[in-house]
Amino acid sequence: MSGGGDGAEVEALFHVAQDKVLLKLQANSQWSMPVAAAGPSLDPTAAVDPLDRDLVRRI
Repeated sequence: MSGGGDGAEVEALFHVAQDKVLLKLQANSQWSMPVAAAGPSLDPTAAVDPLDRDLVRRI
């Protein structure tokens, strides 16, 4: 092992993966809601791109 930094790196990667899964679940649940409750119609790729960029930035 190369030191204590490995655990912190694994922890950070785990949190990024967890965030991404939660964001996808949230996005999927928004698409299953009635249109009136969901608010204005959004392009699904446009809604996800800023989130993916944020996750990439965290790595």
